[in-house]
Amino acid sequence: MNKPLKKSFYQSILSDIEACYIGARRALGQMYWKIGQRIVLAEQHGSHKAPYGAELIVRLSKDLTAKFGNGFSKSNLERMRRFYNENRIAPPAVQLSWSHHIELL
Repeated sequence: MNKPLKKSFYQSILSDIEACYIGARRALGQMYWKIGQRIVLAEQHGSHKAPYGAELIVRLSKDLTAKFGNGFSKSNLERMRRFYNENRIAPPAVQLSWSHHIELL
């Protein structure tokens, strides 16, 4: 027979898991913003468009996907670049998921 969980014990576990999730979501949003920043600032010298940007993103997509798996498609890297361009001062608050940010873009 399993003992029922004490409410305070359960709430503590739930709060810890929620904090982990929020921290991971914040880190993910910052990662996407930094990838976009790297593409824009280093490879485009800060302009909104680069003459060789498409070739760069295709190559990055291929290499990053081979190394890390899904999440680095050409279209997703373009979204990261746009995400940075739309939020140049700092990454936006992470109350929204990446999917929500994509919808807003």
